[in-house]
Amino acid sequence: MKTKNLLLVTSLAILLSACGGNTENKTEAKKAETENSSEADYSQMQKVSLTEYNIPAEIFIPNESKGKAMITESASGGVEIKVGDRFGIEVVPFGLSKDEFKAELDNDLVYTIEYLEEDDKSILYKKSIKDSDIAPEFHFFLETEINGDLYEVKSLSEMEFNESAAGEMLKSAKSLKGN
Repeated sequence: MKTKNLLLVTSLAILLSACGGNTENKTEAKKAETENSSEADYSQMQKVSLTEYNIPAEIFIPNESKGKAMITESASGGVEIKVGDRFGIEVVPFGLSKDEFKAELDNDLVYTIEYLEEDDKSILYKKSIKDSDIAPEFHFFLETEINGDLYEVKSLSEMEFNESAAGEMLKSAKSLKGN
């Protein structure tokens, strides 16, 4: 009986120490997982070329499960991309820089602007009318360079978006790459 108990305790100790694993390996695995999660997931999107609209680039937009993509040239010489009622962006060649766009927002006399996310090339912001019952709108702006030229990518101002939709559009905008 003592032999069985000793064998059981020894086996259990080996099993528990093996399950604990190496904490260094766990740390490295966690770091790799974090790095991979920072990469954008475009699995629910499709790549579209904008070359037929005189923009030498490709961009990921929502796939057809979100609605039919409508791509048209805008009056400003850019390209508008709409997919369903939760995705609407415009790619504008020779557009504004992020700082110029922020200056325009800051001088708006109607809306109060709250910057939710910002980096050196993009902003995600909330637009609301002070002391109003009107729901806030969420939009984004991104400046990028394609073949040495400045492009702005922004949410369509005539459409209203929630924060999640604006974040998804910003993810799409960041996928814009020159051919």
